[in-house]
Formats: sequence, structure tokens, C-alpha cells
Amino acid sequence: MGANAQTTVPDFVADTVLTAAKLDISAATGVPVFATTVTRDAAFGGANKVLAEGQTCYLEDANVVQYYDGAAWATVGPSGAWTAYTPTLVIGVTVAKTVNYAKYSQVGKTVFVQVRLTTTASGTANSVVQVGLPSGLNPVGGTGPAAVIGSFILVDNGVGHFTGAAMHESTGIVAGLAYNSGNYMGASAPQMTVVSGDFFGFSVMYEVA
Repeated sequence: MGANAQTTVPDFVADTVLTAAKLDISAATGVPVFATTVTRDAAFGGANKVLAEGQTCYLEDANVVQYYDGAAWATVGPSGAWTAYTPTLVIGVTVAKTVNYAKYSQVGKTVFVQVRLTTTASGTANSVVQVGLPSGLNPVGGTGPAAVIGSFILVDNGVGHFTGAAMHESTGIVAGLAYNSGNYMGASAPQMTVVSGDFFGFSVMYEVA
């Protein structure tokens, strides 16, 4: 944590002593500074200040300013920061993989995600390829074939390349919908058994609540 980082937001109670230490916390920057969202969330409530609409803060790990709108935290302006994460990969069963690239960036209520994965094990034959989005950043607007949020590629190693639309298949999950067929990639168009060395990727952009 940096010199201005804090772990609490003091609640000044009547008839108690205002110490220099407490004043230093409040006056350090004028805006509470936290190392991560975890320390931010733990700093409010209980004996500390109650979190309410209009609260602002600064996050050191993401280098962004955020505000609380009464229901959730949102980022002020473009952050420019891309954050790595480890997507889940389910093809009938959880499949081991190499994460070639998996990062996301959030600007206000807009989220950008790019993922490239290479399998190191096999999945269940003719099963939908399902890849996880960053935890807690689920698209609004529902799920299913109409919930298209980007593009999807599947490479059946030694067979061919297949492209389609990336859709929000179920909560927090992206699947590919093959172009000109409307079928789920992996289960159909192409119908295949995923083995080690196959490749999946997607690029999506969507709104969060």
C-alpha cells in the first residue's frame, strides 16, 4: 500500500476525542485511498462510516477514481487499465487449458474482454464450449442466442478454423454461435470432440449494471 492508503473511513462520534491520527487519515488526500476493492469494501460499515450514495474513493491497484451510486461502485472516466483474469472453460466437463491471453477493462458501465485459450486436455464429445467472463462483471440484457456481445473463434487443431458470434449463453458465460447456422459451436457447427491443442478465443464488449 502507498503512503496515502487506508483501511478504514472513520465515523466521528459526538463527545469523542479527535486524534491527530484520525485527522491525518481524513486529510491525507481529501478522498479515501484504498489498495484494492477488498480493502475498500471492508472500510465501510460497523464502527466506520456507513457507505452511502455520493461516496468517492481512489483504488491503487487499478489507478482509478470511483463513486458509489447508492447501489454499486462505478469508475469515473476511462481507466485505461487492463486486468488479467483466469477464465473457466467447460466443455461438458471442466477442461484444463493454457491461458494465452485473458484480460478485461471497465470504463464506467462498459466492459471489454479479450480471451485466447489453448486446451491441454479433452472435453466431452459434442458439447457446447463455455468460457467464463470476469467474476462479478455480468452483462445486462439477458442470456441466450439473442444476447450477442462480440465475436468467437474456434480452431479444431488440424481440421479448420470456425468463426461465430460470442453470446452471453448463461450468467457469466460466453459461448459461440456459428454464423449462418444458429447452432452452438462445439455441439454443432462444428460438432466435435475437443482435445488437447484446440484453441478458443473471443472479443466482447457489453454493459454491466
